[in-house]
Amino acid sequence: MEDTKISNKEDNETVIAVNNTSIVQKASELIEEIKLFLLSGEAQRRFLSLFIFFIILFAMLILSILGYCLFYFLYIPQIAHSLPVYFQYYDNIEQPTAEVDLSVNSWRQNGILTGGQYYNIFMELNVPDSQHNYDLGNFMINLTFKNAKNETVGYSSRPCIVKYKSFVQKNIESIIKTVPLFLDVAQESQTIYLPLIESYIEDEEVSTTKAIITLSNKSLHLNSARINFEARFHGLRYYMYHWKLLTAVLLISILMFWEIVITFLLWRSVLRLLKDAVEKVENKKK
Repeated sequence: MEDTKISNKEDNETVIAVNNTSIVQKASELIEEIKLFLLSGEAQRRFLSLFIFFIILFAMLILSILGYCLFYFLYIPQIAHSLPVYFQYYDNIEQPTAEVDLSVNSWRQNGILTGGQYYNIFMELNVPDSQHNYDLGNFMINLTFKNAKNETVGYSSRPCIVKYKSFVQKNIESIIKTVPLFLDVAQESQTIYLPLIESYIEDEEVSTTKAIITLSNKSLHLNSARINFEARFHGLRYYMYHWKLLTAVLLISILMFWEIVITFLLWRSVLRLLKDAVEKVENKKK
């Protein structure tokens, strides 16, 4: 009985060894076939063609990305401009006036505003929280836009008022700001934001080069003033600015598609020309 078990065990081991040898032999043959294929001229031509294909595809991708970046730079204007306003106060002038230069020396445009683009325009006034400003009441801010020909291309006149603060409110704010006021990093003032023009559209042919701003009352105590332009994007500009990644992927894919189509058509044309040239040479030999 024990001899039979030993004999069966030896037979099983022999079968396993034969199977292992067969597997190793088949693997060796497969490796040898792959090696011969890789070293053959046909395989090398295929690898070279595949390598050239990926190089061309990568070059197209780089060109598409660069093309999109250039298009974004040329097509999307700066979304906001903020310029200081310096009012001129003279004894013989009842309405202080400031002139803001909107021109710019650029190969792209003559002014800071982009032609055909909509803008929201507002004034930013920083005024002292003083009883004098509270007693002043309403005053007007007038805005006039001029182009390079000194023609008026936009006008707006809006009322404004210094927001009143009660005695209690002023005292509470003073207590909260005690340390900043002592360190001279804060001041008792308020900032007024006054919309002047909504959806102002810049002329595409003649740029706005100058803004003239006038205060109706020179008695207003004023710390500083700025005029702000905020672009309102529509259509493609809206998606390119607010959905940057999605739009970039979509437009780069479109650019790559047309690059592939054009390259394919050019390649077919070149092959046709080469084929015609070869046929002409053969016909001449005959």
